[in-house]
Amino acid sequence: MNRRYLSIGLSLLMLFPMLLQAQDKATEVELEQSQLIPKSEEIYAIGTLFPSSEITIRPEISGRIIGIDFIEGRNVAKDDVLIRFDKRVQAANVVEAESKVMIAQQNYERFQAAKAGATAQMRDEAHATLLQAEARLEIAKADLEKMTIHAPFNGTMGLKNFDLGDYIQAGTSLVTLSNTDQLKLEFNIPERVAHIAKVGQQVEFSIDNFPHEMFEAEVYAVSPKIEQEGRSLAIRALYNNTDEKLISGMFTRLALKIPYGYDVVMVPEEAIVAQEGKHFLYIAEPIAGNDKQYKALMREVELGERTRSHVEILKGLSGGELVIRAGQIRISDGATVQENERSRTLRLERLETANAL
Repeated sequence: MNRRYLSIGLSLLMLFPMLLQAQDKATEVELEQSQLIPKSEEIYAIGTLFPSSEITIRPEISGRIIGIDFIEGRNVAKDDVLIRFDKRVQAANVVEAESKVMIAQQNYERFQAAKAGATAQMRDEAHATLLQAEARLEIAKADLEKMTIHAPFNGTMGLKNFDLGDYIQAGTSLVTLSNTDQLKLEFNIPERVAHIAKVGQQVEFSIDNFPHEMFEAEVYAVSPKIEQEGRSLAIRALYNNTDEKLISGMFTRLALKIPYGYDVVMVPEEAIVAQEGKHFLYIAEPIAGNDKQYKALMREVELGERTRSHVEILKGLSGGELVIRAGQIRISDGATVQENERSRTLRLERLETANAL
């Protein structure tokens, strides 16, 4: 009988260190530091891209087209010749006007030289005739210049709707010229946040054609009044399109951050544990004398707004605490935990990036 008790006692002594080792073994978890960030709201809107400069070329004088000096869809430089009209009539008008100026000049000089044989009224009339002749010459020269249309700025030609030899009436739309090195982004935001719109703000937007890319434009103009229809504020921003990646007329989706002027604590969504209608999370508190292990402490928190991956903590945290974002299902309040290597590496990388900024 004594031998039996002795055998049991020896077995328990052998198991005791193993039980202690199992009790001290830390559960591996993933950690992330709670962040204290400026509170903001994202306003989503839709917009459209337009050329920074665009005109429709229309002749000021009727005439027949004798020259087309551009290629549709190609770039042109400022002052390049685009369209030439038959200008023989206008050139003849200039010659006629020049001859009339010459005659008027001679008559005026004769009256000036013959002061005794000419009255003041005759000299004044001769001077007025000279001025009128000079004015008609300037008009004739201007009409002659209008028979050749030049590019007013660098840009890309649109598609023409005329051909060589067509007789064109004054004011007819011929072709567009667009400068798309920069694109204007036009959009509207709700009246309730109109006060935050400022020149110089950065605006992020996306294009359906490039679903995995984000583009950035800078606000350069804000409407001085709220549009009555829709109760919104019109805003324009400039996007640098030197690589010509985006095309005028594209539909855009925007996200505009609205600052609230105070900070909030944010933690990963997966760190939250729900129990009986309440919300909790585990804080990883460092263990004195052990730089690798932590004590998991459960804390009740009050939640605020959510983003795509994080949730706002209204009460329960002050910012900067290490919270357990993965592995909570295997632990309880007061358990010993240890951060796995992958989590530690990623957390330190995020911390270095934040410090660099």
